[in-house]
Amino acid sequence: MAASNSKQNQVRVVETLAGLNVQVDREQGIIRGVKVIGFESKNGRFYTPEALRNAVSKYEGAKVNVDHPPVADPTRPRGVADRIGVLKNARFQEGAGVFADFHFNPKHALAEQIAWDAENQPAAIGFSHNAMVQQGRRQNGKQFIEAVVGVRSVDLVADPATTNESNRSISESSPQPGMTFCSQASRSRNVSSK
Repeated sequence: MAASNSKQNQVRVVETLAGLNVQVDREQGIIRGVKVIGFESKNGRFYTPEALRNAVSKYEGAKVNVDHPPVADPTRPRGVADRIGVLKNARFQEGAGVFADFHFNPKHALAEQIAWDAENQPAAIGFSHNAMVQQGRRQNGKQFIEAVVGVRSVDLVADPATTNESNRSISESSPQPGMTFCSQASRSRNVSSK
């Protein structure tokens, strides 16, 4: 594919993420087994297994912030109070997607709430990635994503709907020609993420 054609098919996305099988270590500040991203989103995107398999390294060490930046400025630098942790031990699980361990600051103002939610009501919070992706073919109303080009962050957000991959909710706007930024219209995520 020509370089100019390749760039035209790259879009910025913020996907809503979910997943439930996590282990919480409050003292160390680790939630193990969060789902970072799965294969299908409600907005009609389908991430190919190859795209996610190849994206694992992009999620390793990804910064985790509290909430998303404003929709009007998705690449805005984040403040110190926004940063809560990083993803480590990113791995691809066949048939499921990318998982990781969420290492968070146990002294952060929200640390206790996050640990409690993860243990008691994991649908209360979750992750949403802010990433550049390479779009591929469109088939049966689905936009196939062939590659995750870059991951800006994986943000911790409120009001997730379910762990079902089809329950992601986003809207699209165009911040610059040739790019589409997608952000959540209503939040649907979970402490483990897809």
